[in-house]
Amino acid sequence: MIPFDRSFFLGEERDGYYVAPRMKCLWAAEMEVLSEINQVCINHGLRWFAWWGTLLGAARHKGYVPWDDDLDICMLRSDYNKFLHFAPSELPAGFQVLSPYTDEGWSQPFTLVRNSDTISTAPERLAAFHGCPYVIGVDIIPLDALPPEPQGSTLSDLSSIFLFNSRQVSTKPEEVLNFLPELEELCHTKFDPSGNLKNQLLRASDKACQCYDLSECDEVTVYFSHANYRVSFRKEWFAETVRLPFENILVYAPKEYEKVLDALYGDWHTPVRNSVHSIFEEQTESLQADLIRRIERGETLF
Repeated sequence: MIPFDRSFFLGEERDGYYVAPRMKCLWAAEMEVLSEINQVCINHGLRWFAWWGTLLGAARHKGYVPWDDDLDICMLRSDYNKFLHFAPSELPAGFQVLSPYTDEGWSQPFTLVRNSDTISTAPERLAAFHGCPYVIGVDIIPLDALPPEPQGSTLSDLSSIFLFNSRQVSTKPEEVLNFLPELEELCHTKFDPSGNLKNQLLRASDKACQCYDLSECDEVTVYFSHANYRVSFRKEWFAETVRLPFENILVYAPKEYEKVLDALYGDWHTPVRNSVHSIFEEQTESLQADLIRRIERGETLF
């Protein structure tokens, strides 16, 4: 386990935002998950980089952005695919690797490594994750080769079409089925309407992102984006890694991480508080139900 001084878990104000003790427990738990991911990468010579808010926090705060509650990392596609191959069998018991290739029920175009699928206040869970009972994880984002225009926009559009339709399957299945012949023509393949169509479309979206090899291109990108726009990065920015302080550990970052942050955020030096994630709110009801069940069984809670 990562060693933490007890003072780490005290509430404190950072950049005008109060970070509560329970948030500190969640941060520590997420760093434990990251540590296990890192071990798989070490075992197989894979590289990862802090990404999005995690990279921003490392560069600007030497840790979490105070109002952030998740960890994001990225991998170049070749390492990402290898990680998906090795991780399910090498991560600790109970951990889950959720991606379109490892879990057909997964609905996102990236990978989530999480510590469990259920909230638990069992003593062993609390001991392993610094008192955090929640289901917590780390998002892993693939970085893909971006060819020059117009091929780059074509790939982006193709990936987006498949991704959009994968999200429509649950709510507008007839529309997706009617559009299926055109989708099949776009990717020169056949989909099985009787199978898990959402998963098939997610995989098609992901395959579209892999049409070019990094050796053929000068730039990389994330073909999907939370912000709904694509940002490109010079591949040489990721040629080497540096290690940046992050709370009481070190995280990997692209050597040219400041250029990456410029591309992602523009002026990233000045903290601007935006939306706060809601891990606590999403899982509190389940936690309360778990506590009630344990009380009814006469179990010791902590």
